[in-house]
Amino acid sequence: MNATLKIIKNGLTLHTSGLPGSNGHELHATVSQPRLLAGYENFLCYAIERITIKHRPIEPDDPIRYGYWATRSAACG
Repeated sequence: MNATLKIIKNGLTLHTSGLPGSNGHELHATVSQPRLLAGYENFLCYAIERITIKHRPIEPDDPIRYGYWATRSAACG
């Protein structure tokens, strides 16, 4: 991972700070239960790899599949 990229945890929320190749956008999500945080952090690392290494941007309404996680991206305002 990039030296300036951070994954920040705040309660049931995880978000990135300093995501390269994302035009200033960051990834942000909240899980419903504490037991889901570890799995979600792995998913977040997968999404970061997709953006930074594979150069596959995540567009609003993109389905992102990873293991049992079925997610859809959304633009935040």
